[in-house]
Amino acid sequence: MRKRKALLSITLAAAMALGTCGISVSAETSSAVLNVMIETPVESLDPQQATDGTSFEVIADYTDGLMQMDESGAAVEALAESYDISDDGLTYTFHLREAYWSNGVQVTAADFVYAWQRAVDPDIASEYAYMLSDIGQIVNAEAIIAGEMDKSELGVTAVDDLTLEVQLNVPVSYFLSLMYFPTFYPVNQEFCESCGDTFGTSPDTVLSNGAFILTDYEPAATAFELVKNEDYWDADRVSLAGLSYQVIQDSQQALMSYQVGDLDITLVNGDQVEQVEDDPEFDSIGAGYLW
Repeated sequence: MRKRKALLSITLAAAMALGTCGISVSAETSSAVLNVMIETPVESLDPQQATDGTSFEVIADYTDGLMQMDESGAAVEALAESYDISDDGLTYTFHLREAYWSNGVQVTAADFVYAWQRAVDPDIASEYAYMLSDIGQIVNAEAIIAGEMDKSELGVTAVDDLTLEVQLNVPVSYFLSLMYFPTFYPVNQEFCESCGDTFGTSPDTVLSNGAFILTDYEPAATAFELVKNEDYWDADRVSLAGLSYQVIQDSQQALMSYQVGDLDITLVNGDQVEQVEDDPEFDSIGAGYLW
C-alpha cells in the first residue's frame, strides 16, 4: 500500500523562499504515478517570467539548473558536474555534465548565458531580475536592468560548450543556492526563439532536461501530467513513472479526494489540520511559501 502525504499549508508573508519543495516518496510508489493537488493554476512555464510557487514547482519537475537541493537543504551538483570558486570569491566556474534536452540537443553553457541574459533584459521585464543583481551580484546585471548597458555585457560567459564562468561584484556566500532558483534555469535559444510568444504555453513549447517531461498542459489547465524522462542524466534515481496534477481550490473537496484515494498529496488548511494530525493514515509535513 502506498504511503500518502498530507501537506499542512502554512500562510506566511515575507520573502520568496529560495528553492523548490522536495517530496519524499516511499519505495512502494516505484513505477507509479503520484497524484498531486495544487491550489492554483500554473501562471507561467517561462522560467525567467514565472513568479509563483506553483509555476516554480512544475518548472522544476522537468528542468534542472546548475545545482539542486538535497534532503538537508544543501546545494549539490545537478547539471554542474563540478565547480571552482576563485580565492577572492568573485569568479565561479561551472563544469557541466553531459545532459540533453528532450529534443535531443545537448545542454550547453550557452543555454545558461542566454537564459540569464533574458532574466535581466528590460524587454523581458522579469520580476525576478533582481535575483541576478541585488541578490546574486552578477557583474553589470544592475546596469543592464536599468537600461544602461546591453545584456551582452552581463558577467557570464560560455568558455566552451561545457564550461560556464560567472563574475560577481562581491563575494556571495549563498550563490550556489541561488542556482536552483528557477530564474537561473537554462533555456535553449534556438528553441525559445522558434516558439516566439508561445514559449512555455504547451508541451510543444517547452523542453525538458530534468526528471520528467510535460505531456499534457494548456494555460489555466485544471489537470495536467508529466511522465518520467528516461533520458534524464540521473534517471536511475527517479522512482516515479509520472506526476498527475489536479487544481482543486476547495480544501474540503481536496481532502475528500485524498481520503478516497484520488490524491496522494494534498494541502490541508485551518480546521482540517486538527482533523488529520492524529490520524495514523496521514503522513503530515509542513509546507509553504514565503513572500
